[in-house]
Amino acid sequence: MADNFTYELHIFNILSPYQLYITQKGDCDDFANFAIFISNYHGYETFLVKICYKNYAINHYLAIYKENGQYNFSDNQYYFSVNYDKFSDIVLLDSQWMYISYGYTWSKYIVYDYWNNIVEQVTR
Repeated sequence: MADNFTYELHIFNILSPYQLYITQKGDCDDFANFAIFISNYHGYETFLVKICYKNYAINHYLAIYKENGQYNFSDNQYYFSVNYDKFSDIVLLDSQWMYISYGYTWSKYIVYDYWNNIVEQVTR
C-alpha cells in the first residue's frame, strides 16, 4: 500500500475503503479497514485490532490475516509475514515501536472479526 497511499492523520473519523481509494490519503485505521475489506473479498479470514496505550489518547489499528492457519498483519502501509499463533504476539511485536519511540506501553487491545464482533479483549 505504501506505493499507492500517503499517510495523513484523521483523528476523528475512519474512511470507508472507497473513500481511501479515492483520496489515497489516510492513517492506521483507514489502512486497516481497507486491507481487511480487500482481503476478506479475496477469501481471507480477517481481523481488526485496536490497541490502546497508557497516557496516549490516540489508539492504533492493525489488520490481521489468517494464512495457512497462522496470523500475519499489516501496520499502516506495510505487510508483515510473521506467522504467529496468537493475536497477543502481534500486539507485542507491533507495540514495541511506540515504546521505543515514545515510551508508551499498551494498556488494552480488542480484536474484532470482519463483522465487528469482539473475538478477544485483553487489559493489562
